[in-house]
Amino acid sequence: MRGRVNHVGVEEAQDAPDVILGMFTANSHPATILFDCGASHSFIATQFVARFNLPMTMMKDKMIVSSPGGDMLARHLCPKISIIIRGVEFLSSLIVLESKGLDIILGMDWLSKYNGVIDCAKKRVSVRGPGGKIVEYQAAPSNAPEANLNQINAVAEIKVVNEFSDVFPEELPVMFFGLTNAPAYFMYLMNKVFMEYLDKFVVMFIDDILVFSINEEEHEKHLRMGGISVDPSKIKAVQDWVAPQNVSEIRSFLGLAGYYRRQRRWLELIKYYDVNINYHPGKANVVADALSRKSYYSHLIAKARVLPQELYEECALFMFGILSHTDAVVLEVGATLEQDIRKGQQTDEKIQAIKQSIKEGRSSEFTIDEEGVVWYKQRLCVPNIESLRELILSEAHDSAYSIHPGSTKMYHDLKTRFWWYGMKRDVAEYVALCDTCQRVKAEHQRPAGLLQPLRIPEWKWEEISMDFIVGLPRTQSGFDSIWVIVDRLSKVAHFIPVKERYTGQDLAELFMARIICLHGVPKRILSDRGTQFTSRFWKKLHEAMGTKLDFSSAYHPQTDGQTERVNQILEDMLRACALSNKKSWDKSLPYAEFSYNNSYQASLKRAPFEVLYGRRCRTPLLWDQVGEKVVFGPDMVKEAERQVQEVRNNLKVAQSRQKSYADHRRRELTFEIGDHVYLKVSPIRGLRRFKVKGKLAPRYIGPFRIVDRKGAVAYQLELPAQLSGVHDVFHVSQLKKCLRVPEEQIPLEEVDTQEDLTYSEYPVKILEVSGSHGIRKLKCVRSNGNIIQKQRLLGKEKMI
Repeated sequence: MRGRVNHVGVEEAQDAPDVILGMFTANSHPATILFDCGASHSFIATQFVARFNLPMTMMKDKMIVSSPGGDMLARHLCPKISIIIRGVEFLSSLIVLESKGLDIILGMDWLSKYNGVIDCAKKRVSVRGPGGKIVEYQAAPSNAPEANLNQINAVAEIKVVNEFSDVFPEELPVMFFGLTNAPAYFMYLMNKVFMEYLDKFVVMFIDDILVFSINEEEHEKHLRMGGISVDPSKIKAVQDWVAPQNVSEIRSFLGLAGYYRRQRRWLELIKYYDVNINYHPGKANVVADALSRKSYYSHLIAKARVLPQELYEECALFMFGILSHTDAVVLEVGATLEQDIRKGQQTDEKIQAIKQSIKEGRSSEFTIDEEGVVWYKQRLCVPNIESLRELILSEAHDSAYSIHPGSTKMYHDLKTRFWWYGMKRDVAEYVALCDTCQRVKAEHQRPAGLLQPLRIPEWKWEEISMDFIVGLPRTQSGFDSIWVIVDRLSKVAHFIPVKERYTGQDLAELFMARIICLHGVPKRILSDRGTQFTSRFWKKLHEAMGTKLDFSSAYHPQTDGQTERVNQILEDMLRACALSNKKSWDKSLPYAEFSYNNSYQASLKRAPFEVLYGRRCRTPLLWDQVGEKVVFGPDMVKEAERQVQEVRNNLKVAQSRQKSYADHRRRELTFEIGDHVYLKVSPIRGLRRFKVKGKLAPRYIGPFRIVDRKGAVAYQLELPAQLSGVHDVFHVSQLKKCLRVPEEQIPLEEVDTQEDLTYSEYPVKILEVSGSHGIRKLKCVRSNGNIIQKQRLLGKEKMI
């Protein structure tokens, strides 16, 4: 729920033309009330509520209030506040909000309820009372002219002056700015003033005046000629002041002198403005008259410094009452929450039954104190009032001093002070439904989703998987990545060195030369959702060859676990080969491919080379076995089919064994179509996600609605327009069920996300050109401008 208010400070309201300000009574207390037709709701200041200890209740739905100073959160309500205007009572429920100088703001909900009409020109407001009586209020007009430094007079009101003397009504008091003869004219003026004493005992030059004398007596005489006196008209009131005759008159005179000293410093400031100081009687000037009266608690007020505004806000947060807002205040540390609990016990039937059982001696665990309040083992019994229990749970979970604890910690913190039936259940339910906790807290459970093994291929090189290993040191040949292609049946792998800047056309040429020319066109290709594999060129190429492209679900590389495992083995072998020279790993790549394809595989129970060619490869270690076994004709085909069938059976056994191991560490989780879920977002170092960078980024975003189920462990989500670049199908391990859909979702930052929930980076500016091959050094910036990186691209024709 959202609200709007145009003015939260008395300074802003006084300058606004569309509002009316006045002093009325609210619950028998004087209050500064603003009639604001630009406010959507009616509000009451937090300081005013705390000062007079007004009752509050928790709002059913929290409200985000927009103001010129930013958004504010309101979650408390003051019901049935009695506002007296011209003797007519208006009952209103006001939302508690932070304000500076304004006690109550009456917005459109209040004005529409009472048929309010605001005349901005005449500063008049009229409302219809509960009995149908028309009540009018006329704001007191200000006779003093305006003197606002932040306003510019109309052009027509500015007098045009120039250097001609007939334009000016009288002589200007100062010299013109910028005149070249100003020093000479000022020297003429000074000579005219001191003409009688020049060269006698006065010598001067412009503004430097020198008084000289023969002796000290004569010098004192020169400096005191005529003496210095004040204007008699300005001191006439003091000279004619009647001498005080008693103690009261003395106190009155001393008080006047004290106030005069404090006001005199402001006269130095306002004397430069065209203002009039007018006298207003106490009845007309009600604001100043009320402030000048003594407080009811004046005998308790001690001399102290002005308390900061933060203290008032903290007191309001803990519901401490402030008796006075003068320079020295007295804090009444009385917890209104405990008072509400005491009042609520009087209307709770169960607590009244407990009281009766205590009086009859049938309850030993409950006690009653001298004020008639029921306690359970030194814990205050909370009545069955939903708003009161909601307030206790909110303060123990959402406040700044208890930042979203878990249900166990929160229950143990509350049970030392409060008790009610089903308290532990209510605490657990409140924490489970907390939207903030679901977004930011990590799950301490087994990963969701049982293992779903891929179908075993029927023949060799019919189904393959591929992936890229990127971020490697650049070799002398310019390679910085490896394209890994694996046959899903024989496990034979090809490791192709590539460059990260290769386009889809470059990869297609390599695929034709290194894979299709050796093994033919595959039926299926399994890969992740990288831009190389999702490009239109790559899809059209394989569509023309009759190859089906299968992609893993977004942000879930475990879909192709085989290729990920091959990448890990290859990286370990390259680390061992690159200990001597890291920039020559591409020369070791053929030996790594040979070693991998001729190594024993547990799932195959033989080497990949033997599955592909029907026999072991001849190596310096196995040279004597080659050529001993000779198979011709149909027997060769039968032997190949027998080996393939044996390999498929071995793979089925290995898949079953691996599934049992994996499912032991996983849990089954299913959702229904129409459910709302949160989407996991893993923070990446150096990237700014949703306005927070690094580890402080939220763990989950959403919630989003499930629109379809894809397979056994994948679901399609209804994503907003900001995430249009993200693939909408996710593995169940990336989702978390939303128990309660919030009415207002936090808006997502407009980020340029890829289909795997990462950010695309593209060159925007050439910084420098270096090297003999025309290497361009580019400055890469994310679409929202948060991440700035540098990347080196080779060749002018590759730049876009």
